[in-house]
Amino acid sequence: MAVTVLAWNIERFGDRYGFGATGATCDALRMAVIAQVVRDAGAQVLVIQELRSTGLPDLPRLRNALNQTGNNDWHFDWIPGAVDNAAGIPPAALANLDFWQKANYEGYAVLYRQGYVAQIQGALSAGQDTSARAGGGNPNFIDLVYAGQTLAFNYSEPVIRFDLPPPTQNLQLDFPQSISPGANIPARGGKRKVSSSSGASLDTNDTIPQAYETRRPCHVLVVDASSPVQPAPGFPLMVYHAPSKANGAYYGSLIGFASAPLQTGGDRAYAGDLNVVSAPAQAVLNFWAEGLGYTAQTYANDAFALTSVHPSVHTRLWHSGAGVLTAARDYGFGGGACAVDIPPVLDWIQNAGSFTNTFLRGAANGAANRAAVVDTVLPLRADYYPDDAEDAVACYFDGATNYPAGADARTCAALIFHLLLSDHLPVRITR
Repeated sequence: MAVTVLAWNIERFGDRYGFGATGATCDALRMAVIAQVVRDAGAQVLVIQELRSTGLPDLPRLRNALNQTGNNDWHFDWIPGAVDNAAGIPPAALANLDFWQKANYEGYAVLYRQGYVAQIQGALSAGQDTSARAGGGNPNFIDLVYAGQTLAFNYSEPVIRFDLPPPTQNLQLDFPQSISPGANIPARGGKRKVSSSSGASLDTNDTIPQAYETRRPCHVLVVDASSPVQPAPGFPLMVYHAPSKANGAYYGSLIGFASAPLQTGGDRAYAGDLNVVSAPAQAVLNFWAEGLGYTAQTYANDAFALTSVHPSVHTRLWHSGAGVLTAARDYGFGGGACAVDIPPVLDWIQNAGSFTNTFLRGAANGAANRAAVVDTVLPLRADYYPDDAEDAVACYFDGATNYPAGADARTCAALIFHLLLSDHLPVRITR
């Protein structure tokens, strides 16, 4: 038996389409398509990045959509992504967490089938099936990372080091803002000064500054409820949406390996939109992962698999074929028996036979879905695409081949993905 998880940056979950009747129509279709992708992936757990506070009402709607795919036992929980600067670390209550501007107004959510995620005692989440901003009294299934191994800047690569083997005590762990030190390489025998990307002077062996109001990783404890041996052992999964700026993404992703939930040995996984796009930085992350006993199955030929989906170069030119994938931002590291891959979501949209394709284009829903995309979704997003985007939508729903100039079948699938879902492919973790 196996358990499967999707870690997915579902772009601007809760405010992508605005509000009112138009936004509600778009969000309803989005929830239904997400549920079909989860079904095609065979996942029992979905961890969402880029949850906005305005997306809280969408969580029960997504749960209901998942329940309609064949297993009527889905639940959800959520947590804001950052700590209030007036609180200590670890914070004491959900009220000390928020969707701060420095954290891009984001948090995390987990949706899970009954028994596939274990309760976390003392976690500060809203509680199971609670969409109220103040939370509730239900059990907690997701939390942020507040502690980990001791960190220090080091003159030798890969720049940040932490104690190995894991210390017996975890200490407060800080995560960077988008603006982080531009270099952290102290001279042998003493300190030397460098400037951060904001121009501030820093000692190069200073630790990462305290990061209130900025995104931290979340973590859940995944359990295989289908195992014939119960209670089945769980494994920790940490999901992190790293800052989008180069230094913050790089250092934040490295710090993630020091997080307390991952210091268990054995089965464990670390995934998310880590935003590290340069090949040298990706090589360092992979180097650290291998040294710590992880495997990155999506790392090959000195780079991670491409996961950013963009059907066009803004409003000028269409991408086609493999060119609709433009960067590697989303990846994961599996330890022990945990394996990681990027599921073929564009294939599921493009090709007949998948649950996603059948829902989108099948006789039961195809006409209504086409009308919703053409009349409601596309007008809201038209500024992202060339003027003949409606022709590409028509080709997708008709199965036609008279594509707009520069486009092909993959363009059309990527356009539907980008319109209805996100600009990121999910990461799939299986154990």
